Amino acid sequence: MVAAMTDGRIAYGFWRYGPNDLRIALEMLSCAREAGVTHFDTADIYGGRAHFGAAETLLGQARKAAPSLFKGVQIATKAGVEYGTPYNSSKDYLEKAINASLGRLDIECVDIWYIHRPDFLA
Repeated sequence: MVAAMTDGRIAYGFWRYGPNDLRIALEMLSCAREAGVTHFDTADIYGGRAHFGAAETLLGQARKAAPSLFKGVQIATKAGVEYGTPYNSSKDYLEKAINASLGRLDIECVDIWYIHRPDFLA
């Protein structure tokens, strides 16, 4: 759940979180912040097929519950993985994906938004 970034900083990833993990997420975010982490990473697909978007929703809930943990933090999310495709980098899909992510995160913009995996058909 923690991955090194290219410039040596550390990111905290929300890959394994589901819809009912707010308590543990807040504890882990607090520990991450105490360790100097300022980059939180998630994706629309995190939460799995049954809970697509759950990690983004959880991160949005955490922002509301403990706004001080998010001061000076970069938030990154990803899109482009569509169940059944498996990839979709079309303009229409990506527009829907970013708007859905912003809604789940309950935020007006993200600091970094990128394609989750290369789409070799795009």
